[in-house]
Amino acid sequence: MGFGGLALATSISAILNGGLALLFLQRHLGSIDIRDLAVTSVKTIAASAAMAAAVVWLQPVAAALAPGAGLMPQTVRLAALIGAGLATLGTAAFLLRIGELGTLTAAVERQIRRRVSR
Repeated sequence: MGFGGLALATSISAILNGGLALLFLQRHLGSIDIRDLAVTSVKTIAASAAMAAAVVWLQPVAAALAPGAGLMPQTVRLAALIGAGLATLGTAAFLLRIGELGTLTAAVERQIRRRVSR
């Protein structure tokens, strides 16, 4: 499986680690709303799937616009695909009304205000 197998193993490990941590935290706190967490998880998985589909779909377009095996064309393709992926993820998160998106945008706004006021 090569690098794909390594990425898959790392993902499975992270999911199991997060699940076990959630179980222990719920035992300790006793007040975690599993339903809300499950809904957010499903929405996040859907947004991530949309991002992955967009990046896979745009990969041949990026290769056609920045052909070549050199460092610069690869960097341009990577930057373009990361930007497209982030834009797709943000749009999907907005459309799916993922609540954590509001938390993220508020944190970014605070940082911008803090830097502008200096």
